[in-house]
Amino acid sequence: FFRLIVMEYEHHLVKVPAEGMQKVARVQQKALEKDFLVVENAVRTLLLREQDDPNVENTCNSIAKIVTKLCGVKRKLQDFEKEGQVHHTVCKARLQHLRQYDPANACVFGDPYNTTRVNRIIIDYMLRRGHHKTAEALAQRYDIRELVDIEIFVSTQSVIQALLQRNC
Repeated sequence: FFRLIVMEYEHHLVKVPAEGMQKVARVQQKALEKDFLVVENAVRTLLLREQDDPNVENTCNSIAKIVTKLCGVKRKLQDFEKEGQVHHTVCKARLQHLRQYDPANACVFGDPYNTTRVNRIIIDYMLRRGHHKTAEALAQRYDIRELVDIEIFVSTQSVIQALLQRNC
């Protein structure tokens, strides 16, 4: 029962990287659909041109352009894979942290889960107050950088600064 309560309270811990993975998947799908449509149209054009005028040099040039485009698609896929892997690693670390929760030690000082949770809460508070460098230093010191969302707060802070300066 207590495990369910803690997991309900801690759902945001896994929600953020999971949403990041979903976002990467959506962007990846849209980009791939667009790129494959371009490649498909190029192949269709090549086939139609080949029926009308079978010129070997033009065909080779068209195929080279298609291959170049496909190499670009491959590069994009590799970049998306790296970005998705970052979210996956963070999600895995956070789930591993949640598995450390032991209801028998819920009120025990020095329990690894409780200590990490308190450190996370302090870092989260510091981030919300704008103390990003200090929060990042603490996250590094306690080796819990994957358990806090420093990047989100830093990017949010730049948006807030732009709004305050009416520089939008």
